[in-house]
Amino acid sequence: MCDDQDYLRALVEQCERVAQTTPPDSPEYAACQANLGTSLGLCYEQASVATDLEGAIACLERAAQATLPSSPDYAPYQTNLGKAFRLRYALSGAGTDLDAVIVCMGRAAHNTLPDNIAYGTYQTLLGVSLLWRYHERSREEADLRDAVACLERAITSRFPTAPSMPCVMPL
Repeated sequence: MCDDQDYLRALVEQCERVAQTTPPDSPEYAACQANLGTSLGLCYEQASVATDLEGAIACLERAAQATLPSSPDYAPYQTNLGKAFRLRYALSGAGTDLDAVIVCMGRAAHNTLPDNIAYGTYQTLLGVSLLWRYHERSREEADLRDAVACLERAITSRFPTAPSMPCVMPL
């Protein structure tokens, strides 16, 4: 990650110019919105300016909405949007943001086929997000059960011959 705030601001300005001149019906619209959202997110991570995070979420939402679930860009856009909601949850503590993380990570995981090289990554992100929600606020058994299932799928996608792991090890 770049530590130079001036460079990041210049990147945002360039992405804004491109996004402003790209109409919503353009095949490049989603990518332009995603690039702008990602650059705003990086600025937020560097300087903690809330308007950068809000702008990032708005752009990443437009990118995700403009992308079909069958597109190879859908899961990465959903993941980036989920990360932005996670940052906002850390800032605000709003349960709706934490739920939005789960929705986005779920869309990425459920729209990625097991033979895709990124399948395990998306399963892991969803599993960790569900664990996070379980520990942060829900304490619902379903979150814990679903998290374990996601993490098992992630492991077996990388190591197909891995044995199924019990949740509780016998003493």
